Amino acid sequence: MFPLFLLSLLYSLAILFSFRQLPASWLCDYGEAPARCYDQTRLQGGLQFIFIFCFTLVSMSLFLPATGANLLSPASFLLILLLAHICLSDISYQIIPDQHVGLILLMGLFIWPPAGLLSKLVGLTVGALPFLLLLLAGLLLRGQEWIGLGDVKLMGSLGFFLGAQGIIAVHALSGLLSGLLTFCLLIIRLLTRKGGLPTFLPLAPCISLAFVICCGYPQWWS
Repeated sequence: MFPLFLLSLLYSLAILFSFRQLPASWLCDYGEAPARCYDQTRLQGGLQFIFIFCFTLVSMSLFLPATGANLLSPASFLLILLLAHICLSDISYQIIPDQHVGLILLMGLFIWPPAGLLSKLVGLTVGALPFLLLLLAGLLLRGQEWIGLGDVKLMGSLGFFLGAQGIIAVHALSGLLSGLLTFCLLIIRLLTRKGGLPTFLPLAPCISLAFVICCGYPQWWS
């Protein structure tokens, strides 16, 4: 257990360092000037490290039995880094970089082939379509984005990665985790007398955690 703890600690530092090296344009919305959206000071603080360390430790603990090996594969390390970057970006900038989503798609195509191509394409559709319909409903009914386009792309790429059955499990588990997060935030804000919920709740951490849990326990949905 201690080697895994130490490895997660070191890799968390590497993840945070590499995230700070990302081009500013990757962390901006379309058409927005990097100088206006990128603020390095928002990356500082211990909370980011604690979150990334916990996420990395859980991911490595789950991926070890899933890979059936004593050491994590290079693909597992890359996947953890991509998901951790996505979580940090969504929390700090409300952006999910297209470059990270594209790499996950490529990994699903070339590195992680538990499902056939047809199942992957169905998984991409099943992953993205519910969020896409929710996005369109918000725009048409209220003129608001009830969910971000980045979340739609992320669920689509993870659906392509896992296939149809896996992404349904991710949908269910991420919904449960986001509901639990919402409840906890509501209780905290009521106790601190700060009113209702914040206007923005990042979904990428819930989606990413649900994804690694489903990868670690494929017997739940396969």
